[in-house]
Amino acid sequence: MINIMIVEDNKMFRFALKTMIDWENSEFVMASEAINGKHALELLNTVPVDIIITDISMPEMNGIELIKQVRVRYPKIKIIVLSHYDDFEFVKDALKFGAKDYLLKHDIESEDIMKMLASLKNKIYNQRKKRTERIFVKNKQAVEVDNFAVRLINGHFHSIDEIKTNMEMIGIAFDVSSVVLLLTDIETSFNKKESSSDDLRKAIHAIVNTEQYRGFVAFIQKDKLLVMADVKNVCSQYKIKQNIYKIASDILSYANKNGYDVTIGISQICSDIMKAPLFYRQCEMAIQEVFYEDEKMIIQYDLTIEADTYKDLGVVNAKRIKGPMINKNIDQIKTDIGRLFDGLYKVRLDKNSLKIVMIELSAAILEFSRYVKVDIYDIIGKDKNIVDMVKEKKRIAEKKEFFLEIVEKIFEKSNAYQRVANPEIRKIIEYIEKNYMHPLSLTAIAEKYNYSPNYLCNLFRQETGEKLNKFIKYVRIEKAKCLLNETGLKTYEIAEKTGFKNVSYFCTVFKEITGISAKNYKAKGDATV
Repeated sequence: MINIMIVEDNKMFRFALKTMIDWENSEFVMASEAINGKHALELLNTVPVDIIITDISMPEMNGIELIKQVRVRYPKIKIIVLSHYDDFEFVKDALKFGAKDYLLKHDIESEDIMKMLASLKNKIYNQRKKRTERIFVKNKQAVEVDNFAVRLINGHFHSIDEIKTNMEMIGIAFDVSSVVLLLTDIETSFNKKESSSDDLRKAIHAIVNTEQYRGFVAFIQKDKLLVMADVKNVCSQYKIKQNIYKIASDILSYANKNGYDVTIGISQICSDIMKAPLFYRQCEMAIQEVFYEDEKMIIQYDLTIEADTYKDLGVVNAKRIKGPMINKNIDQIKTDIGRLFDGLYKVRLDKNSLKIVMIELSAAILEFSRYVKVDIYDIIGKDKNIVDMVKEKKRIAEKKEFFLEIVEKIFEKSNAYQRVANPEIRKIIEYIEKNYMHPLSLTAIAEKYNYSPNYLCNLFRQETGEKLNKFIKYVRIEKAKCLLNETGLKTYEIAEKTGFKNVSYFCTVFKEITGISAKNYKAKGDATV
């Protein structure tokens, strides 16, 4: 079907155009109508149109100005002009600016309109066919280039002649005798974009293919884009390095401006295309160096990356940290986390291996928080997850600071009430922690320790920063959390064992203190981290 827009300020004439033709039984659809040129441009932002039938004389924006704007913004749209006998000069302007034909308003007949529309119909269908064919060819070529690149970096070709033949077949034309590989690693923020891979490919292709360079761009995975640049005609290695870094910088600049999060690894100069897998591996190793650098988003491979790397994985064993955690030795915990990350700087793990170590360390810290009876969600937030949070930290230094901060907060929370200076208040805290399962009240505790309820309430708050009644609730809920995590007891059984009058009141207090229901907390507690 072909969509039509009528642009006419006269309501009656718009109605006449809509009713004089049997649109339903034609190949044309009356998609929209506008009262002037400005209104038409607004509608074109949302309504696809193939043909515009427009008057010339209209308020705010006339037909001539509309035609000028449409030619710039929507050059594929065909335009028919409606005119009066005395509008001949305007008609000449309209035709000059791109209108296809005109109709005299007062002599218009349905047959005239249909004849003119039919003359444009075949042109529109031919345009659509050519556009579809171009898209198909373009997409087909992109897929072929991607497949070629994957085969190349995986060593599937047996000779240089075979590589050159495949390049010719898919339209890649440049000298492979001296090339540099650039691997762009695209983070999850890009993967969430639905239709931007073609835009990124086109932009990087334009950056790479200049007067000085020729190259091709291929997606080897949905989050990895490979550039291979021909550097045969560049006079020196220094100049090659300088210019390739400029290409990488331009790619990074485009990515930053358009919401992509990328890192780029650059290989050494490859003078034997049969060794492409080796040079691709150099790109991968260069990219993983980004984790260990403070600022760089572009890393060029050199021999020191491999020379400084060894695989004594014992230095990055996160399980070693569990001992000092269980002993509640905060200084030793921090020292061991520091040693772990020092080991990571030496070992230079790849992305997946690093992820495993971070998961193991997260699990160790979660176990520590449970051991000292601190709810990890009080530290990181009820809707957060340690693994996801550390994944957001790109640099190793950032990950290290994150874990040290978490451990510090857990330790502080576990010892908050042990640092109370007043010995009488410490005794009351110990009494509450031992007797939380029994009935407790401000009045009863004040009487036991020879205080007036009002005085004890003020003194307790002064020493701890918390109301005594709320502290009792807090202790009971902390005990309830342990039971939820470590036993299969029913909710009403846990309520009874932690000193609550009934299960309804327990559930109310639990959500008040933790921000989530006991049922949802149990579900979270069953998760690994």
